[in-house]
Amino acid sequence: MNEQNESKRLLALFVELGKKSGLEMQQLSEFAHTIVQSEYDPLPAMEWSIVHDDWSREQIFKDDDFSPSILVNVPKPDAQVILVKALREYEQDGRDMNAALDRGVSADWAWRILNQAAKWHRLWAARHPNPEVRAKHAQSLADFEADLARVQAKLLASGRSLH
Repeated sequence: MNEQNESKRLLALFVELGKKSGLEMQQLSEFAHTIVQSEYDPLPAMEWSIVHDDWSREQIFKDDDFSPSILVNVPKPDAQVILVKALREYEQDGRDMNAALDRGVSADWAWRILNQAAKWHRLWAARHPNPEVRAKHAQSLADFEADLARVQAKLLASGRSLH
């Protein structure tokens, strides 16, 4: 059976399953992802916490319709999250954060971007399916946290703070 016929067969099965279960295609897709992901996710499914389903983004430059943006809430390391979706958002955040830094941002936004990167490293240090990639993210997280602590200490010493 060729790939195109197999895709059609699988789609027909999904449609039939949707009719029988009363679930929408998006719900079925997420359910299927969860089952498959449980086979390669380093965090056992029994340890997943709340469902992460907030994929909203915030524009970095408010007065620009084509502004780079960042994810409002990066998934927590133990969240029940579709890792493929999280990976796409991580890659988008990376492109947008770099574009914003290249363009020039306020100190507050630079601080938020650094914290955002640390949150992504925290997620992938725990959840990336590849142990070598997890180790790289863990090292990057340690480096980011040390840098953030140094910047925060300097700011506090100067009487300034960032949020």
